Amino acid sequence: MNTPSSDVEQLREEMRRLRSHMDADVDSFVENTRDLFNWHSYFQKAPWLCLGAAAVTGYLLVPSKSKSVTVDLEKLLELAKHRQVTVTEQAGPAKGAAPTLGKMVLDLLWRTALSVATQQLNQILTPREPTSGPPHGNPSQSGQSGSGHPRPAAGGEK
Repeated sequence: MNTPSSDVEQLREEMRRLRSHMDADVDSFVENTRDLFNWHSYFQKAPWLCLGAAAVTGYLLVPSKSKSVTVDLEKLLELAKHRQVTVTEQAGPAKGAAPTLGKMVLDLLWRTALSVATQQLNQILTPREPTSGPPHGNPSQSGQSGSGHPRPAAGGEK
């Protein structure tokens, strides 16, 4: 039979072991989570699968062409009489270069905005490598003026 003090010591030892492994476990969890949300790793592992998924997503998101229905004016008038609806003839929207040009400009603006948004999102999602040390060519930290010549000491030689 275990004594209460040995149970306490055993529990303390178990807690010490758990704490010692906790840092490694947390680091491993963080790294695995980072890999899970990194789309670059998926693309590197299975590029064709990612391409296929993108194609299917694009196919599902793009609306299909609207179906046009031709209606005979006499049938429409007959249906209107049975339903007691008044039909008046009105001119449809003007077909010409202006609406088509407007659609082209809007399409161009949309594609440009989408391209810029994609670039910004790519910059946000792309992991940046930490820089080590001061950047090269910075005159304020290298002790040189912008001309490449050493600065004279304060109150010193000419």
